[in-house]
Amino acid sequence: MAILDDLLGLKVEIVVNGQPLQEYDDEDGEEEKPKSVIKYIEATSNATFEVRVIFGLELPQEHRQYSYTCRVYLDGTYQDGMVFEKRTGLFKQATLRGRRSCKAGEYYLQTFRFSNLTIDDGDLNAVGQGVKDALNQVGEISVTFQRMHYGGDVAPIEKSPFTQPSHLGTIPEKVLKGRAISHQATLATPQTVPAFREVIGEYVDTVKSPFATFNFRYRSRDALKALHIIPRSASPVALEDRPVEDLTPEELRELVKRQRERDAISAHKVKREKIEREKIKRERTENRSGSFEGDDDLVVVEERPRKRYRTVIEEDGVETVDLT
Repeated sequence: MAILDDLLGLKVEIVVNGQPLQEYDDEDGEEEKPKSVIKYIEATSNATFEVRVIFGLELPQEHRQYSYTCRVYLDGTYQDGMVFEKRTGLFKQATLRGRRSCKAGEYYLQTFRFSNLTIDDGDLNAVGQGVKDALNQVGEISVTFQRMHYGGDVAPIEKSPFTQPSHLGTIPEKVLKGRAISHQATLATPQTVPAFREVIGEYVDTVKSPFATFNFRYRSRDALKALHIIPRSASPVALEDRPVEDLTPEELRELVKRQRERDAISAHKVKREKIEREKIKRERTENRSGSFEGDDDLVVVEERPRKRYRTVIEEDGVETVDLT
């Protein structure tokens, strides 16, 4: 839940499936402006989200004399707003689900959702300036507040719901210039809703100089890791390297399964090596016996050592060989 340190009591959060998204700080990010806060949240593709605002009793006394207008911007474009009136009770919780519109007496709502950005390696020059400008705003939900004095309820000004797709199409990666963005905020198909009223009044703060601003920068989980907003997942320790007493029954079964697979592979390897050795031994034997093939008349009867003869040198120097 995003809270301004100097404006306790005013809280904003982005909600998906009834639960507020976890918020992260960028410790090394840009310095926050006065009366503004920046939080990072994780965007899930095709998830519908809502903006929840809470005015609590911690709101300082000097700020309780006003009513407040809340304005919601998606990727830099104003979508809708709501009013917290002093006369009907300022301290309450309210949720804006999407962009409301009115046309020919019919009232519509288009819910907010996160959509994937389609990114490729296409031609940078093929992207129009309008898309480039829009991309500079993509990835942020802004919620601003203005103090006001209530002036009455009126019928809403007619405006048609968005009927064309609100996504940006395929974006060349070079257009992003290294920005770790992965999603955009879009609007769902219009659905009819009950009639609603709008509020008019005298504003204390201007649109460009709001009383308070809450910025939520949404990214995929991988993008948040790339930005070092959340820590990268640590490499899991192999089951074989963990103490046996720390393993669950499922992990023990998996460990036994892996060991059996390794034993089977090892046994197969030993068997193959034995077969190879026997094959080599057999080939050597065949080569030795096969060297005499075709010599049918050759018979080796006996092999004797060569006979040595005694040599005697007489006194006159004559050398005599004894052949006996």
